Amino acid sequence: MTPYADTALAAAGRGPLCDFWRAAPPIAAMITLFRLFRSLPSERRVAPTVAITLALCAAAVSAGLPVLQ
Repeated sequence: MTPYADTALAAAGRGPLCDFWRAAPPIAAMITLFRLFRSLPSERRVAPTVAITLALCAAAVSAGLPVLQ
């Protein structure tokens, strides 16, 4: 989903990504991280993106921060 969401949100502008940050922060983090790995082919960006997102979510939960509201 992330490669397609990245393309769609890039065409739509900043507003929809801000909505993702409000509604589903883990998904927004995945989309943002996916963009950081643009030097890799699309199919090779997924593993590091998911790993970092899971680590960030685990850190947030262990710190007592709400991951989903």
